[in-house]
Amino acid sequence: MIAQLTGTLVSKEPSGVVVKVGGVGYLVMVPVSTLTDLPATGSEVTLHTHQYVREDVLALYGFSNTSERRLFTQLLGVSGIGPKVALAILSLSTPDDIRAAIASGDSEFLASVPGIGKKTAERVVVDLQDKMEMVTSEGAPRGQDEAVEALVSLGYSNAEARKAVGKVAAAADSTEAVIKAALKELAR
Repeated sequence: MIAQLTGTLVSKEPSGVVVKVGGVGYLVMVPVSTLTDLPATGSEVTLHTHQYVREDVLALYGFSNTSERRLFTQLLGVSGIGPKVALAILSLSTPDDIRAAIASGDSEFLASVPGIGKKTAERVVVDLQDKMEMVTSEGAPRGQDEAVEALVSLGYSNAEARKAVGKVAAAADSTEAVIKAALKELAR
């Protein structure tokens, strides 16, 4: 998995940016918030990335910070939300505003995104509302969320990862221990 890119910003377009790393140009789709945060072309840039792999798609999505990337990953865990819609949601406002809208049950805020109807917006709120409350004031998840995110990045579904982490979290004393124990649980 490609989790981060640091290189030269070659181009910025609404459809994505190109970052040159070691002679290779990576096309990275970014939300509007990240696009506006980027320096001028020719500058060095670091993007926190999510590599999206499906049988017919291989794409990189980039974010200016891990909070945006974490929210993107959480949105992908909602049925009916793909990477393009998740990116559109992140382009709507700041991650904190989006989290606040979800936590307060404001599905109308999300329904204003092109490609999201009322029912999908409500599903996002129902699926993620309790997860938004688990985020600390600094925007960092507790150890269980970090462990789930790590397992999802290894290819497990969000549901499988949450179930495994839920079974082993109480007995582990660190995020790394939770991940190791959850991997053993998933191997059973």
